[in-house]
Amino acid sequence: MGNPYLVIAAVALLLPALCAGQTEGNSSTKCPDGTMTENEVDCQILTMINTRRSQLATGTQYNGFKGSVTSGVQPTELPSAQNMRKLTWSCDLEQQAKTHVDELVSACEVADDENVEANVLMNDYEYFDADLSTRLWQKLSAIDNQNLTGVGESSVTFAGSADFVNEIPLKAYAILMNSEAKEVGCSQGQCTSGEQPIYYIYCLTDKGDMSPGDKIYDVGKNDKGCNCEAPLTCDSSGLCIEPANTTQAPTVTTSAAVTSGAGSLAPETTTLLSLAEFPGSSSAEPSTWCSFGEISDTMRMHMQDTHNFRRSTLALGQITDNTGATLPAATNMNYLHWNCTLEEQAHNFLRSCPTEGYQRPSDDLPAQNFYRQTITSNEPTWRDMNKKTVTEWWKPVRKVAGPGQSAKFLAQHSGSSIRSYTLMGWAESHQMGCSIARCGSDWVEACLYYPPGNKPGALQYKPGKACSECNTLGQGPCQASLGLCDSEK
Repeated sequence: MGNPYLVIAAVALLLPALCAGQTEGNSSTKCPDGTMTENEVDCQILTMINTRRSQLATGTQYNGFKGSVTSGVQPTELPSAQNMRKLTWSCDLEQQAKTHVDELVSACEVADDENVEANVLMNDYEYFDADLSTRLWQKLSAIDNQNLTGVGESSVTFAGSADFVNEIPLKAYAILMNSEAKEVGCSQGQCTSGEQPIYYIYCLTDKGDMSPGDKIYDVGKNDKGCNCEAPLTCDSSGLCIEPANTTQAPTVTTSAAVTSGAGSLAPETTTLLSLAEFPGSSSAEPSTWCSFGEISDTMRMHMQDTHNFRRSTLALGQITDNTGATLPAATNMNYLHWNCTLEEQAHNFLRSCPTEGYQRPSDDLPAQNFYRQTITSNEPTWRDMNKKTVTEWWKPVRKVAGPGQSAKFLAQHSGSSIRSYTLMGWAESHQMGCSIARCGSDWVEACLYYPPGNKPGALQYKPGKACSECNTLGQGPCQASLGLCDSEK
């Protein structure tokens, strides 16, 4: 099944693509009596789950959107994990999962994802043609939007210090990240007898269900180093394997290539091959905001400032639209803070030199602006490239019909160039992260915003006196000179 959705991931949150040398149409089953293909098992399920487990093992998984990067403050990372094993496939667990799926298909009803008998269930009506990877990613990515509360000095637990109901969306993630789990097995099916087809994906691990207060993993003894105790050894991704085991799952990727319309690239392993050239950092322009240095703090500040300058002019009522009318000021326009998680998502997306932006499978995921331009004259600086990009994203407000005086984003705007402007000027967004790169004679830039904008029927911003509802709406104090609310939610 072709995947029309391009999905991103935090730290290594890009949707894993196919294994090198295999195709999505590979129909060979992984198990003699199974139904899951080798591609589905090795290149999608195991790769995606083990990538996430690797992030815990190495202490590179952010604990939800816990903070933003301003004045050198970084988002909170979960502590590294002790003895985080690399999961392998179990044919027995696949058969058990298949039994559950067969029962669900027979009933042909949408079940409660979070209260099934055991482990991980993904099921819903077939509203869009999403593949296995997209659906599994939606479960695993819960940690990128909501934080685990049971983070202690010696261990990390599920629903450790919060009401269980609040942490239910993280249950599937917690089950699949259980450090004591060694094996996983999944099955999938579809009911087509009803008015609307229903899909089912069911996964089981050898450690079973997860209850409030259960331990997900022990905190590692080494912050970023190997945390595998003998006889276990660390593989290149930081996961623990048996020393004599030579039949482990495919190499875990720390990032993966992405699909862009017609094709896919093979997943990238720990030593990442990039088609793109990034600005990098130096002693003169260091990178201290984020843990990776593909762009400097100066470049980050330039990207942030070019966005907030335009949001400020809009918030203060100084922007005219395509009719020449001055747009109303905004009562609730947030200041955008830098977020390293979003930056790395943008960075990973640009690695393969894409020619177009991605489509979100869910409106709750970070929204993206994307731009690609051929360099035709004098060699521009990175700042010149960013300034040109941001200008191109913003200028549709003067060229085409947009939300106008009502500031209401309509369904028709989703297919218009105005959407790049409305994303940049979406009041409720308060986190951003960007990356920029050279791809041959072109440059590409992507910026991500959270919470995401461009929701049909919603207000881009609330018209009225600039900054007048910052405190009323809980968006932080007003920066009067900018007309922006200083939200740190």
